[in-house]
Amino acid sequence: MTAFGRFLLGLPRFLRERMSPAQAEAILVDRLAHRAANFLTLVRRGVVEHPQSPYRALLAEARCEYGDLERMIADHGLEPTLRQLHDAGVHLTFEEFKGRTPIVRNGREIPCTADDFSNPTHRRYFAVGSGGTTGPSRRARMDLMAMRARMPHRVTFRAVHGILDAPVARWQNIPPGNGLTHALMAIPAGERLERWFTSSVGGRDGTSSRFLYATEVAVAWARLTGAPVRRPVFLPFDKAERLLASLFVELLQFGLKRFNGRVVGHDVERVASPQIVEDELD
Repeated sequence: MTAFGRFLLGLPRFLRERMSPAQAEAILVDRLAHRAANFLTLVRRGVVEHPQSPYRALLAEARCEYGDLERMIADHGLEPTLRQLHDAGVHLTFEEFKGRTPIVRNGREIPCTADDFSNPTHRRYFAVGSGGTTGPSRRARMDLMAMRARMPHRVTFRAVHGILDAPVARWQNIPPGNGLTHALMAIPAGERLERWFTSSVGGRDGTSSRFLYATEVAVAWARLTGAPVRRPVFLPFDKAERLLASLFVELLQFGLKRFNGRVVGHDVERVASPQIVEDELD
């Protein structure tokens, strides 16, 4: 609850700080220009100063200290350094990260827990658990700083494709799904999120009811601050035609000519029944 409280306290400022396409582009240009320095900062804060990090143990097994990293990058550049680290065993396979197989280097097993992979610099977060379909469930943290860091990519993508003003409908679940993350990010990114559907409601479908509670509180708090965050609408998988009908209505109102490539409206029109479309228009 303490972490969730910090998340809520930081949410109003996160929602207020809008990002324009020009700002997003400038951030990405700066990141590319300082990739090596940013990488070293990440390693220092998230690995060297974080004793629990499995990557710290992997670096130790490779007999690589922070000073060695600095010299390698200065002499050879970031990409060659990353390849050398990989060849020296400083990497994780998908099975190792998911906890399916132990992390073993030089005959020594490196013990770790799911929390050991978390970024220690994140503070305004609350934890959600993964579904565990590909291995033991891991906790993922909804962190405002991480969400802000992803914003330039999101804004630039929409600007490059000319869809900054296009309406958006998302069918993404409430936590532990990423629907809430995208619903909140839509505000500072300037997206027109018109509909948010979720097939998970929490408590009655096998997921914890605390996720539904957290979603309702976060959305209500955001709306109290003046941010028009969309509330999720329950839509089970066997009712997918309603999403298609909603998409078709948006296409009609926004204009099919605004979409490049193949016109998806024809496919949607064929699937969505006239009655459902009429209901959506009403």
